[in-house]
Amino acid sequence: MSLEYEPRHAPPRQRQLWLGLILLCAMATGVVHSHLWGPDETREAEIARETLTDHHWVTPHLCGLSFLEKPPLYYDLVALAFTATKTISPTVARCVSTLLGLAMLLAVFIFAYRWGGPRRAWLSTFMLLCMPKFFMYSHWILLDIAVGAFCTMALTLLAFLLFWSSDAKRRDYLLYLFYFTCALAFMSKGVIGLFHIVVIVLPFCLLTRNEWLMRQLARPLPLLLFILPVGTWILLYYREGGIGYLHEHFINNTIGRFLHVHFQLANVHFYHTDVGTGEPWFFYIARAFSMFGLALLALPFAIHEGIRGLRARLMSKDPPAQSEADVPLFLILWTLVPGILLSFSSIKETSYILPSYSAVALLVGAWLDRKLPQNENDPWKGVGWLWIIMPISVCSLGAFKMSPRGFMLTSLITLAALFVIFIIQLFRRGIAPSIYLAMAIVLGAIVFTYTPNRVLQTHRCYCPMVPVIWAQVGDAPLYLYKPNDTVRGTFSFFLKRVTPEIDRPADLLTLVSSKRKCFILMKHSAFESVCTDLNVKRHLVRIPLPDFRSIVNDDKESYILATNI
Repeated sequence: MSLEYEPRHAPPRQRQLWLGLILLCAMATGVVHSHLWGPDETREAEIARETLTDHHWVTPHLCGLSFLEKPPLYYDLVALAFTATKTISPTVARCVSTLLGLAMLLAVFIFAYRWGGPRRAWLSTFMLLCMPKFFMYSHWILLDIAVGAFCTMALTLLAFLLFWSSDAKRRDYLLYLFYFTCALAFMSKGVIGLFHIVVIVLPFCLLTRNEWLMRQLARPLPLLLFILPVGTWILLYYREGGIGYLHEHFINNTIGRFLHVHFQLANVHFYHTDVGTGEPWFFYIARAFSMFGLALLALPFAIHEGIRGLRARLMSKDPPAQSEADVPLFLILWTLVPGILLSFSSIKETSYILPSYSAVALLVGAWLDRKLPQNENDPWKGVGWLWIIMPISVCSLGAFKMSPRGFMLTSLITLAALFVIFIIQLFRRGIAPSIYLAMAIVLGAIVFTYTPNRVLQTHRCYCPMVPVIWAQVGDAPLYLYKPNDTVRGTFSFFLKRVTPEIDRPADLLTLVSSKRKCFILMKHSAFESVCTDLNVKRHLVRIPLPDFRSIVNDDKESYILATNI
């Protein structure tokens, strides 16, 4: 009996429902668990918790202090999810990222469906799902997925406005929605959200000499749908913190990160200030495979084919009116321009060009759609191999019940067997089945990689320490001495209270000298350092803790809990 399910006689709607079920099954993997991975998840989850409990809807706060790096939209969405479910948990927060990831996939599907039909739509959608970093951002508590989703939605709306809409009223609706999604992108991550749209739209208008689009974008009434929400937030933001807040967010966190320079405003100091770590210009090239995965193999061919088809269009002195023929140019600009420009920035992250992942998926999906056989009785031949994703996802859900070694062994055996089948299919000249099988193998490997049992081996996670600390501390105050983001966010989130932090020995001495009993969590080396001061030493008592270094990765020393006497 063949392992491959061939939906040759299945109606198109039924086939698409099954493909949608496979996609949802993969997206549901790794969402429901109680861990928080540092440093990002712990920080984001705690900011969202404080947004809800302390009503910081305008200015995000971390451990009771203003967190001015990002606008509040993502944190507000997570806080609303906490409210809707009446549960503050990592799973609820992670579901917000997953829903935004699904929105990004849906925008790609709609774009490709209108451009080339259902097969192109599913190829593009699964190509995006097979990108390792997209899978991570849509399964972790990270605000970057909001920027990716809203930028993809905005540019998809603009593509419909440009290429596939002739009705004036419909164009007006699309323009209003475009500006509204631009506002959502800005409210998710600030200027970088707007950047991803402007650096694509402006070159496209110049290269195609599209004065009509420029006039449409300059219309004041639709523009209000961007100005009103963004302007209202900036006004409320200014009322809460004055010029210091605006300087920290727009100057230090935007220009400062680009140049890797800390622009200090006189007489103004904020605690959570970070201009990042500088990276070389080839950062995005070196990490291209971890970002785009399987799509990277076909991307050069897709770009070359698109450029070759556009050469006559761009060289013409009298170019034809805007048409669907310009879609490849639109996608090539969307793919390349943000990454090229952001390579000049000192600070670089794979998440900064997340909106471009959608364009890569669309270009590669369209190229595969053209190259795969079209004249067979069933153009969907081989798509049944994607069913492999479902049992892999089910196995990964039960990974917590297995030992790490057993889980890795099972994963490797499964992927090795699939690879052997892939080689056999390739030698049988089944190009289409091989493509779908390769996508299933890659996505299966990604699912295994980001299963909590596997992530626990590679990322910091202080969650197992929380119940131990909680049992010791009870209702007494807990302070953190020189914490990092992972410690700061983890204990505040799971203890469901703000845990103040101390960074100076003098402040620690003041605290432990008080008559009120309190607890301080710190690293062993920090404890030894502060105890060189006899005034501190005579007030501190060390409480033994288990050694969590086997769980808390990248830590060379253990944590200790101290209390004053």
